[in-house]
Amino acid sequence: MKEQLLQIGTKVFDIRFGWGEIEDYTTEEKYPYKVIFSNVEDVVFTYNIAGKPIDYYVNPTLSLTEYDLVNGGFTPLSDYNKPKVGDFGYFWDDNDVESAQRIVYSKIIKINKYDYFDSAEINWQNFSKEIPEWFLKKMNK
Repeated sequence: MKEQLLQIGTKVFDIRFGWGEIEDYTTEEKYPYKVIFSNVEDVVFTYNIAGKPIDYYVNPTLSLTEYDLVNGGFTPLSDYNKPKVGDFGYFWDDNDVESAQRIVYSKIIKINKYDYFDSAEINWQNFSKEIPEWFLKKMNK
Protein backbone atom coordinates (compact mmCIF):
# COMPACT_ATOMS: atom_id res chain seq x y z
CA MET A 1 0.00 0.00 0.00
CA LYS A 2 1.42 3.31 -1.06
CA GLU A 3 1.50 6.63 0.82
CA GLN A 4 -0.83 9.26 -0.52
CA LEU A 5 0.17 12.92 -0.34
CA LEU A 6 -2.19 15.35 1.33
CA GLN A 7 -4.04 17.64 -1.04
CA ILE A 8 -3.46 21.41 -1.18
CA GLY A 9 -5.91 23.05 1.21
CA THR A 10 -6.00 20.15 3.70
CA LYS A 11 -6.39 21.47 7.24
CA VAL A 12 -3.57 20.37 9.57
CA PHE A 13 -2.61 21.05 13.19
CA ASP A 14 0.78 21.54 14.85
CA ILE A 15 0.84 21.88 18.64
CA ARG A 16 3.36 24.73 18.31
CA PHE A 17 1.34 26.89 15.88
CA GLY A 18 -2.29 25.72 15.94
CA TRP A 19 -4.31 25.21 12.76
CA GLY A 20 -2.90 25.68 9.28
CA GLU A 21 -3.29 24.28 5.82
CA ILE A 22 -1.21 22.65 3.13
CA GLU A 23 -0.24 25.47 0.77
CA ASP A 24 1.84 23.39 -1.62
CA TYR A 25 3.68 20.10 -1.90
CA THR A 26 6.26 18.49 -4.11
CA THR A 27 7.36 14.89 -4.50
CA GLU A 28 10.87 16.04 -5.40
CA GLU A 29 11.99 17.15 -1.93
CA LYS A 30 12.77 15.58 1.44
CA TYR A 31 10.19 17.89 3.06
CA PRO A 32 7.32 17.86 0.53
CA TYR A 33 4.64 19.68 2.54
CA LYS A 34 4.57 23.48 2.62
CA VAL A 35 2.23 24.65 5.41
CA ILE A 36 0.98 28.08 6.42
CA PHE A 37 -0.56 28.67 9.85
CA SER A 38 -3.29 31.21 10.54
CA ASN A 39 -1.54 32.70 13.58
CA VAL A 40 1.98 32.91 12.04
CA GLU A 41 2.23 35.50 9.27
CA ASP A 42 4.50 35.35 6.23
CA VAL A 43 6.25 32.10 7.16
CA VAL A 44 5.95 28.81 5.27
CA PHE A 45 6.86 25.72 7.31
CA THR A 46 8.01 22.48 5.71
CA TYR A 47 7.32 18.92 6.86
CA ASN A 48 8.31 15.48 5.66
CA ILE A 49 5.78 12.84 4.55
CA ALA A 50 5.30 11.69 8.17
CA GLY A 51 4.71 15.23 9.47
CA LYS A 52 8.14 15.81 11.03
CA PRO A 53 9.46 19.38 10.60
CA ILE A 54 13.16 18.43 10.99
CA ASP A 55 14.99 15.09 10.94
CA TYR A 56 16.13 15.23 14.54
CA TYR A 57 12.52 15.38 15.83
CA VAL A 58 11.67 11.98 17.29
CA ASN A 59 7.96 12.28 16.58
CA PRO A 60 5.93 14.10 13.95
CA THR A 61 4.16 17.29 15.07
CA LEU A 62 1.77 17.74 12.11
CA SER A 63 -1.63 16.12 12.69
CA LEU A 64 -4.99 15.86 10.93
CA THR A 65 -6.76 16.63 14.22
CA GLU A 66 -6.17 18.97 17.13
CA TYR A 67 -4.23 17.40 20.01
CA ASP A 68 -2.56 18.31 23.27
CA LEU A 69 -0.14 16.71 25.71
CA VAL A 70 -2.82 15.89 28.28
CA ASN A 71 -5.67 14.46 26.20
CA GLY A 72 -3.76 13.25 23.13
CA GLY A 73 -5.80 13.09 19.93
CA PHE A 74 -2.90 13.13 17.45
CA THR A 75 -3.90 11.74 14.03
CA PRO A 76 -0.95 10.86 11.75
CA LEU A 77 -0.85 12.16 8.18
CA SER A 78 -0.79 8.58 6.95
CA ASP A 79 -4.47 8.29 8.01
CA TYR A 80 -5.50 10.92 5.43
CA ASN A 81 -8.18 9.47 3.16
CA LYS A 82 -6.98 6.01 4.17
CA PRO A 83 -9.06 3.21 2.61
CA LYS A 84 -11.19 1.24 5.04
CA VAL A 85 -13.48 -1.77 4.92
CA GLY A 86 -16.75 -0.76 3.26
CA ASP A 87 -15.24 1.82 0.87
CA PHE A 88 -16.09 1.49 -2.83
CA GLY A 89 -13.43 2.14 -5.42
CA TYR A 90 -10.99 0.84 -8.00
CA PHE A 91 -8.68 -2.16 -7.51
CA TRP A 92 -5.62 -3.13 -9.58
CA ASP A 93 -2.21 -4.77 -9.35
CA ASP A 94 1.13 -3.12 -10.12
CA ASN A 95 1.66 -5.17 -13.27
CA ASP A 96 -1.68 -3.91 -14.62
CA VAL A 97 -0.34 -0.34 -14.86
CA GLU A 98 1.99 -1.25 -17.72
CA SER A 99 -0.34 -3.64 -19.53
CA ALA A 100 -3.66 -2.03 -18.51
CA GLN A 101 -5.12 -5.53 -18.38
CA ARG A 102 -7.70 -4.98 -15.69
CA ILE A 103 -9.14 -2.60 -13.20
CA VAL A 104 -12.13 -3.51 -11.05
CA TYR A 105 -14.68 -1.34 -9.27
CA SER A 106 -15.88 -3.01 -6.09
CA LYS A 107 -16.15 -2.75 -2.30
CA ILE A 108 -13.34 -3.41 0.21
CA ILE A 109 -14.25 -6.34 2.45
CA LYS A 110 -10.83 -6.86 4.07
CA ILE A 111 -7.44 -5.13 4.29
CA ASN A 112 -4.19 -6.72 5.40
CA LYS A 113 -0.66 -5.34 5.56
CA TYR A 114 -0.05 -5.74 1.81
CA ASP A 115 -3.37 -6.19 0.01
CA TYR A 116 -6.96 -5.07 -0.37
CA PHE A 117 -9.71 -7.66 -0.86
CA ASP A 118 -12.74 -6.88 -3.02
CA SER A 119 -16.29 -8.24 -2.64
CA ALA A 120 -15.30 -11.31 -4.71
CA GLU A 121 -12.55 -11.98 -2.13
CA ILE A 122 -9.82 -11.33 -4.71
CA ASN A 123 -6.71 -9.67 -3.31
CA TRP A 124 -5.23 -6.60 -5.02
CA GLN A 125 -2.08 -4.55 -4.48
CA ASN A 126 -3.73 -1.13 -5.01
CA PHE A 127 -6.96 0.65 -4.24
CA SER A 128 -8.23 4.16 -5.01
CA LYS A 129 -11.55 5.87 -4.40
CA GLU A 130 -10.98 7.80 -7.64
CA ILE A 131 -10.27 6.44 -11.12
CA PRO A 132 -6.47 6.06 -11.23
CA GLU A 133 -4.69 8.68 -13.32
CA TRP A 134 -2.66 6.03 -15.18
CA PHE A 135 -5.89 4.34 -16.28
CA LEU A 136 -7.42 7.58 -17.58
CA LYS A 137 -4.26 8.23 -19.62
CA LYS A 138 -4.47 4.74 -21.15
CA MET A 139 -8.14 5.29 -22.01
CA ASN A 140 -7.40 8.57 -23.83
CA LYS A 141 -4.73 7.11 -26.13
